[in-house]
Amino acid sequence: MRELIVAEAHSWLDVPFRIGGNDRSGIDCSHLAGKCLRAAGFKIIAWCDWLFLNLPVKPLHLLEFGDLVFWQLKNNHPSNRLIRHVGIYIGDQQIIHASSLAGRVIKSAASSSDLDHLVFVEARTEEMIRQWIQEIQKRPS
Repeated sequence: MRELIVAEAHSWLDVPFRIGGNDRSGIDCSHLAGKCLRAAGFKIIAWCDWLFLNLPVKPLHLLEFGDLVFWQLKNNHPSNRLIRHVGIYIGDQQIIHASSLAGRVIKSAASSSDLDHLVFVEARTEEMIRQWIQEIQKRPS
């Protein structure tokens, strides 16, 4: 499962960044994360806040390749969103994400200052996340 998530992330490298984009002509961070999870067989909504609020969280020291990583604003002013960015951790302190600053999907090092702003989520096991997704899909809209 993790291998599929990371392989899909790699396949999006250099695709242009576009807010709201969800295809190879342009993609944003949330849709990139959603595409990577769907490539591993998960039916999931691709919005940063939804992904963060609805997937299981684990502590930073347990980060594994294939985990989603979320940048959280430290300034929790009411006008700020809780989560501002999401990417895919690919191991060795590297993250693939759709970067508005770079204008494309990039692989970048997670610097110590970046890690100060990261919280992250994992699919603990394939079976656990499939069960969790089935439970979410059964909830009334």
